Amino acid sequence: MRRWLINGLRLSISAALLALLAHHLSRSDPETFRRLDSEPIDWRRMVAGGLLLVGEIFAGALRWWLGMKAAGLDQPFGRTLRTSLLAHALNFAALGVVGGDTAKALLISRQRRSERWLTIATVLIDRIGGMLCLAITVSAALALAGVDSFDRRLQPLLWATIATTLVATASAPLLLTEPAREVLARLPLPKFVRTRLPAIAGVVLRYRSRARLVAATVATGFGVVALQIGGIYLIGTALPGPAPRLVEQAVIVPLAIFSSIVPLPASALGVLDLAISMLYPLVTAGRVPPGQALLTVMASRIVAASVAAFGFSLYLTHRQQVQRAVREYDAANSAAGRGGL
Repeated sequence: MRRWLINGLRLSISAALLALLAHHLSRSDPETFRRLDSEPIDWRRMVAGGLLLVGEIFAGALRWWLGMKAAGLDQPFGRTLRTSLLAHALNFAALGVVGGDTAKALLISRQRRSERWLTIATVLIDRIGGMLCLAITVSAALALAGVDSFDRRLQPLLWATIATTLVATASAPLLLTEPAREVLARLPLPKFVRTRLPAIAGVVLRYRSRARLVAATVATGFGVVALQIGGIYLIGTALPGPAPRLVEQAVIVPLAIFSSIVPLPASALGVLDLAISMLYPLVTAGRVPPGQALLTVMASRIVAASVAAFGFSLYLTHRQQVQRAVREYDAANSAAGRGGL
């Protein structure tokens, strides 16, 4: 009951944010919505963009599968894909069940009980690696376009993004060393976190002997980002009216996706839409209105919802397995709160 109340509140917040944003843009940018009624949509570009976004979800499953293989955890790709699609559906709905990465960690660790924390570590590392690929991509786009070419109000965020990316990228190889593991063990962290760090560090250290798989994982991570940006770009150009250039989308999409770490349903519904609506006019120097951003992201959500619907059918056929995993998760959290784990 508590989870239903919490997730119901999260959905209410998302719906309220989206409704307020749509109401504001319909008043401040009515031309964009009138254009949608009077001008045709390029359905070939729209379908192509949708297919790229579907491919991005499948590529994300491939990235995780390769990451597990690099950690020495062999598993059929079909099972990994099924778990990813199920997690995508739970992340999209997030009503009464855990969503996203938590669902992946729960389901995959339940299938591999003897390597529980290693599998959970691969989910965490996959997420961190995906965010780093996003950061590197936006930094490369900024270097190509030039930070000074963007709105001055946005430049401090852009410079901070580049600086953070440089530090993170330079620090990443250090995690493959034994001293890094010793430093992590000495950090003043809670017992529950500290006792799980060896599993995470163990996965990272395993990567040293599997350079080809790690390289394939990284390349797939950049492929995921390219599919995300390409899909949004094609959907944006399919809609009537102005659209950001590809290099501008390479800045907008990663920065907006960073907002999806907010724990709200459907990949931060409301927050992601607000972020993209703010970034569109700033990145394009006012050439593309915020209403165009809202239409673009809502069209991309239709694609995500279609994939989530398929994933939800998997949930219906694996409902008992998911519910057992959630109960185990709750029990583990309760034990951790008592210092039992």
